[in-house]
Amino acid sequence: MIKNIEVASCSLLFRDANYINWDSAKTQPIANWLITLFDIWFNDTSDDKPSIAPFTILINLLLGLENVGNDTFGRSDNTSILVLSNGEIKVTGTEEGLEWIKLPSFNIKQNSFSEIFEEDIFRAYYDLHTDDVLCKTCQKCKIVDICGGGRLSHRYSKENFFKNPTVYCEVMKSLTVHIQNKLMEKMPVDLKEKLSLKKLNINEL
Repeated sequence: MIKNIEVASCSLLFRDANYINWDSAKTQPIANWLITLFDIWFNDTSDDKPSIAPFTILINLLLGLENVGNDTFGRSDNTSILVLSNGEIKVTGTEEGLEWIKLPSFNIKQNSFSEIFEEDIFRAYYDLHTDDVLCKTCQKCKIVDICGGGRLSHRYSKENFFKNPTVYCEVMKSLTVHIQNKLMEKMPVDLKEKLSLKKLNINEL
């Protein structure tokens, strides 16, 4: 379907969710769908193959490229913010399911970005992949440099606020491990031995 609309690139986004409205029964179906789509995409050798994030992002992160990532994956600074058509500035993902959080009211017409990032939630949003913002579970995870802890809004709970793993943690683990395993299968044996590389095992994460 993606190829039928003839786009050169696209991004697959996780739906807005948090610990208040998350249904854990969705975890495996989402992981299975993404893994199936990745395999189709990865094995496609045609000239019109589109670039699909997060697949391309995860591959680049797993290959060790620097300054790779977005507000969901990687450890780089978050470089995106939501500005509505009326000028209102928001933390993306807080519109659905987090209505009870009283966010400061900012508008691009009256406020500077330096002023905005003095607010804790905007500062956390910018630094969302750093240890200062990540929960202890994420900090200790073997693939934290790949996952980055996931999107800030997906970590929210009433008990711990944003100090939780993303609700998509198991999905991201499954997809990351699957992609790393596929890359390992394509890698020359002598290179794997030279770099002492081995496949990730999701049961060891």
